[in-house]
Amino acid sequence: MSDTAEQQCRSFLRSRYLYFLSSLCACNARCNIRMYGNTHISCVIKAIDLNFENMVVDELETPFANSTKNALLRITDIISIELDKNTELLKLE
Repeated sequence: MSDTAEQQCRSFLRSRYLYFLSSLCACNARCNIRMYGNTHISCVIKAIDLNFENMVVDELETPFANSTKNALLRITDIISIELDKNTELLKLE
């Protein structure tokens, strides 16, 4: 693969990835997040910082405490994020 073709491919994938992240924050859907330490939480993702190190969430529900209005999660603590199957992200055109 030539350098130009590889750059175009990386650019395309990066733009789709960034669009996915912005759609995820805009859809206001409840997510189930699995974290290290066998912790499962539920929340609504509101924002992700520029360096992809932290995630701002609302309506955080943990097995340890009652619902928290706002919280900041470290991306490195997250193993997986699962959206409700009925959640529709913004459509790519």
